[in-house]
Amino acid sequence: MLRTELDEMIERLTFEKDRLEKDEAVYSLTDCDAEMKFYGREVSRVIGVLRSALKDLRKLREDYDQQGQ
Repeated sequence: MLRTELDEMIERLTFEKDRLEKDEAVYSLTDCDAEMKFYGREVSRVIGVLRSALKDLRKLREDYDQQGQ
């Protein structure tokens, strides 16, 4: 059951990371108002957190896979 929860969490976080990466690309390439420029700059910090979390979750999933063998 825990493995299923990990898989679902990885899937959701990957989706959000991908969505934010697209946003980051759009706001860095376009001329937009100050609020959106701020969002574009800050979103990269959130992407970094998501990448780190995904790395840790995937490692945890691998650990569970190895224990199950």
